[in-house]
Amino acid sequence: MFLPSSALEAAGRAAAACSPENGLITKDQERELLIGQQADIVLQAICRGAARDTTDGHCGRCDAYIIAHPRHGVVDRLQTVFPECRVVDWKPARRPPSGNVKRALDYVSHWFKTFPDQELPFTKIYKALGMSASNFHKLRRHDDFVFGIAELDVETDRPGRYAHAFRRGEELRSGGDYADYFPSQDDAEDAAEV
Repeated sequence: MFLPSSALEAAGRAAAACSPENGLITKDQERELLIGQQADIVLQAICRGAARDTTDGHCGRCDAYIIAHPRHGVVDRLQTVFPECRVVDWKPARRPPSGNVKRALDYVSHWFKTFPDQELPFTKIYKALGMSASNFHKLRRHDDFVFGIAELDVETDRPGRYAHAFRRGEELRSGGDYADYFPSQDDAEDAAEV
């Protein structure tokens, strides 16, 4: 369902009557094309449900659940695509974390309260908790840990191919490159001993 960046650029250039002779598209334009394409997919999907029905000139009621990371931007676009819609974060009922997951989340939370603008290398966490790298790699995949990290607005930093640290999620380091939207799934267990 995701077009490659070349197809996004071609569609954007065609829509704007902008030939390649007019210059390269900017990173902001590439991001807007990606968000626009995702918004179109969401519109097409939702309009296949009750939203397509009309009663007295009004569209039907529809509850739609969209699973997307906030940085993708499509969630911010929903008010434009569906005027007067109500967007609510869905938070499933979860049990509080325990054991090593809780210890790791507490460590990460304390770190970013103390050093909000710094990266937190994975090695620093698992050494402080007395864990092996492979056990920490498994812990990072635990549902409760993934959910807890997202709640802290912390994300995995991917400066290259392999993840090696956490950072605050305010800004993508690359400014929104295509690869940030579809990160590689193959992290190395010990990508970098920092």
